[in-house]
Amino acid sequence: MPFLQYGDETRELPAGETIVGSGTQAAYRLSNVDLSARHFTVSRAADGRVVVRPASSQQIVVVNGRQVSHGGVPLEHGDVIAAGAVELVYLEDAARPRPDRGPAPGPAFLVDQGERVAYPLSKKSVSIGRDMASHVVVRDPAVSRFHADVRAEAGQFVLYAQGSAGTRINGHDISSPQLLEEGDEIGVGAHAFRFTRQPLGPGLKPVALGSGGGEQDDALSRRETELALGAVTGTGRAVSGGSSRSLAPIVLAALVVIGLVAYFLTR
Repeated sequence: MPFLQYGDETRELPAGETIVGSGTQAAYRLSNVDLSARHFTVSRAADGRVVVRPASSQQIVVVNGRQVSHGGVPLEHGDVIAAGAVELVYLEDAARPRPDRGPAPGPAFLVDQGERVAYPLSKKSVSIGRDMASHVVVRDPAVSRFHADVRAEAGQFVLYAQGSAGTRINGHDISSPQLLEEGDEIGVGAHAFRFTRQPLGPGLKPVALGSGGGEQDDALSRRETELALGAVTGTGRAVSGGSSRSLAPIVLAALVVIGLVAYFLTR
């Protein structure tokens, strides 16, 4: 008979689908551990196969340090299911010993290869952006003010894209939360950060989060984000790389021309 173990509690896993989450619909309800209402399911089939699946692409579920896709993964004895701030262990037999998963990994960093500095991921959520309130300030007008977050989640680190300027992992745009793996390159604007949990090499200097800058940096953080197809503004997106205010003379001139054409056509 299979079980799910959480801390000192061992719960039998019934046949069919078991919803795990913090909401009232969850059969296995866990509160105050950063789970969504329906975070993931554990399904036990008639043939004995047990599969874990996230409830949607926005929920992060990790098995033995690997992110689970929406299609799910089958579980084996001793597998560790991590989500939010909780870890569950799948047991095919409660009396059978759990396999040793090895030592815990070391501290994590975002390494700016160009600047040769390393930002420690020492907070629950580390923000990346052009705004001076960000933990990692990127001085690039093509970067959103609040561009991305790296969050400690499911015992790992997860990248969340926040801004409209696009966030990449290893050159690929992301639209849903992605688990970071050793050596992943995070692209924001023209900047690249390497995720690592390995000891920092020579010449890499750890720096404090949110070290900020001067008046020039503060002015840059308040600018509109420059995109390939335009700048993000409070009222929409411009069609050129500059500010929407620079379009005002062009729009006015176009209206004047249209008005003159209409006037001569109606004479």
